[in-house]
Amino acid sequence: MNQNLTVTREFHATRRHHGRKQFRDGSAPDVPTGRVPRIARLMAMAIRCHQLIRDGVVTDQAELAHFGHITPSRMAQIMMLLNLAPTSRNKSSFSPASNAAAIPSKRTTSVPSRGHSTGASSGGCG
Repeated sequence: MNQNLTVTREFHATRRHHGRKQFRDGSAPDVPTGRVPRIARLMAMAIRCHQLIRDGVVTDQAELAHFGHITPSRMAQIMMLLNLAPTSRNKSSFSPASNAAAIPSKRTTSVPSRGHSTGASSGGCG
């Protein structure tokens, strides 16, 4: 009655919420490793938010900011990603995770610096 019992089964472990492991039957699926670049995730969010405003689900960016628990100015920054040229969008969306900094942040922001003046005199209150 005391015989050894051996069960051979193929399984893999996946991570769930808060790092919990879950065992699944079969071999692990072929999933690309690495993370999606942050700029690509923000671009996808901007496209989705624009669609919600266009369809009338929400009234404006301020309402989206309220629902997203972010400031209206941050929401405006995210929505400004829609103004990028299509080639810049493609570079940011399809760059590999190891090359997440394919587009420098200076190219994604268009706010001029106040510290440098190009005029002859910088006197004044501006």
